[in-house]
Amino acid sequence: MPTTFFLSLNVMPSPQFLSSYGLFKSALSAFLETPEEVRSSPSERDVISAFKFATQGLPKQDEKKFLEYAQEVLRLPGKLQDATTRRRTAQWGLDLAIAKDGANLIDDGSIIFIDEFLRRTGLSIDMFAQKLKDRKIFKMPSRVELVWGKTYVPAFFADAKFDLGALEVVSKALRTCNGIEKYRFFTTTVAKLGNQTPLDVIAAGETERVLQEVKIFRRGLQGLVGQQSPLFDTGP
Repeated sequence: MPTTFFLSLNVMPSPQFLSSYGLFKSALSAFLETPEEVRSSPSERDVISAFKFATQGLPKQDEKKFLEYAQEVLRLPGKLQDATTRRRTAQWGLDLAIAKDGANLIDDGSIIFIDEFLRRTGLSIDMFAQKLKDRKIFKMPSRVELVWGKTYVPAFFADAKFDLGALEVVSKALRTCNGIEKYRFFTTTVAKLGNQTPLDVIAAGETERVLQEVKIFRRGLQGLVGQQSPLFDTGP
């Protein structure tokens, strides 16, 4: 909490209050930095007990200040939820744009028909099917414009400037993300990658950096399961 909070109260917090405040802030920071899937959900009794321990022995004036501080902190989850909603809306928007841009993706060669893909890579249809099953390669979902049940594959899987093994490792790490989400991951610039796309970074031979971003990407999609737009397939 900024110092201005205390100044606005026009009080000088006691050392015990500051100690409780420091512990409370540290605990909150640790909670917010912990991935959602491993966070615990403390019961109301746990919260009340923790508050009593934090304020034990505090003068009534300091206890009141601590309560005001805690109430302000408790507004943070709502703010974080708003940010999460905005992020998810942006993700859906990007995925929708890819789905609607199918004709251009085909015309400019960003995605290619299975026959062309097999010709360029020298793979057999059985080899392709196995890689698809293993999630080492993915195809574009049928709801992408002009794909409509045909097999179209991202052209970068057949581009000699990329290490196919590295692409396959990253594709597999994306696990059950659908084809549109995977395509978005590979082709969208990422601030932590120096505003480069994962494809750019893979081309530079830095696959491990991309795999770290895969974890963040998948974590960002959590909570969308069961809420996905019917626009998207859930398959490879």
